[in-house]
Amino acid sequence: MNGAAAGMSVCSAPHLTGLWRTRAAVMDNDPERLPHAGTLLDTGGVAHVFRWPVRSALVGYPCCVNRSVLAGPDGHPFHPLVVPLPIGAFVSSLIFDILTRTRAAGLPYLVDGAFWLIGVGLIGALVAAVFGLLDLRAIPRRTPAFATARTHLALNAAAAALFAAGYAWRAGDHVELDKTRWGQLALSAAAVAFLIAAMWLGGKLTYHHGMRVTARADR
Repeated sequence: MNGAAAGMSVCSAPHLTGLWRTRAAVMDNDPERLPHAGTLLDTGGVAHVFRWPVRSALVGYPCCVNRSVLAGPDGHPFHPLVVPLPIGAFVSSLIFDILTRTRAAGLPYLVDGAFWLIGVGLIGALVAAVFGLLDLRAIPRRTPAFATARTHLALNAAAAALFAAGYAWRAGDHVELDKTRWGQLALSAAAVAFLIAAMWLGGKLTYHHGMRVTARADR
């Protein structure tokens, strides 16, 4: 078969139909509806080898990479599995800060504890951000879900930046102080406010837009 004939074979009606269905599945953020590579590349057994590269590339991942390996399968993604760690650490650090102001003599061990909790939260936030960015890559651009995810990312970044600034500020005095400074407490309170807003949008992504949720037929 010459090159022209091969080109006509690849662009035949069944293949164009397969490409259209693939595009629709990508726009609907439903990678499980993506056709196997055999539908697009009618090459017998060889096509099966390229099944995962084609599917992963179409949903925003590099070729030869299975999204489930990096970000977890739909229904059990890794991002929500990790986020409770930084959320719990950050919120607990603010509670410790407030408690240090409830005693006239202060509570120095809580000042120190708040410092270390912020450190744990920053590490957890970094890990959660990696999985969150992997999920973001699979959301179709120019959609309401992507706009929500982008705002969710910006709020989380703002919260992490404020906590990082507070952590650097506390690094030199968290052992000597009996009470958390008012400025440090206010900085953490502002960061938690950003964090709560980000959590709200994270819930919207899951429960309103259905991101990383299995299809009803799979439940």
